Amino acid sequence: MATLELNGKSLATQTSTAEPVIASTVTGAPALALTNATGTMPTGTQDNITRLGTVASGNLSNTAIVYPAGHVVKMSTLTGMGTDVQYVNDGNLYNWWPTSGTGTKYTPHGGSGNNTTIFPILYLKARCKSNGFAGHRVDQQIAITGDDITNVDSGIINPSHGTYDYGNSGGVFNVHTTMMLPSVTLDGTGKADISFFLSWRQNDSKDASTDWIVYANGTSYETHLVIMEVQ
Repeated sequence: MATLELNGKSLATQTSTAEPVIASTVTGAPALALTNATGTMPTGTQDNITRLGTVASGNLSNTAIVYPAGHVVKMSTLTGMGTDVQYVNDGNLYNWWPTSGTGTKYTPHGGSGNNTTIFPILYLKARCKSNGFAGHRVDQQIAITGDDITNVDSGIINPSHGTYDYGNSGGVFNVHTTMMLPSVTLDGTGKADISFFLSWRQNDSKDASTDWIVYANGTSYETHLVIMEVQ
């Protein structure tokens, strides 16, 4: 084995026909251009860089990830109300958002500790109709329930939509509105599905000539919920 020295210090060694090996004690080496470089890094060097490899697909997911405050972890659109819902005004409270079926409930992401906050946003397309000498106003009640949240119930909100009677003209009141529903927060114990109860009832004259319709066709062009989940 041949050794190249400088002032008694080993710079490199070479054995038989093998390539020279730079001594491990050499310091102050200039940066090397790695263009077209081949070979394998030493284990210690790989560990210092962190062995990520090539990420070609999949999700970045780990229980140790800490999400920045206010970070959106999931958004979802619920279009489970597939058809119009119509009621004649009889004074009863009717839940017009379906309680079962695809696209009716929200399945939380949960974030890093099942403690995210869910913000539901309702887009409502509806119609309230009254004939002569009959006002038409509807009360509203909103409830949001789930096994891993504190359930909320707005109680009766009156009136929320509709028209007043000003003589015998009657009228039709079309509703196109976006409204925030009450937010709920996971309690850290799980991330069970969240259900929505959206109800209306007649506020004034209970007359078969008056009715209300919530329009839906299973798309985001008519009544639907948009859910934003934040860590």
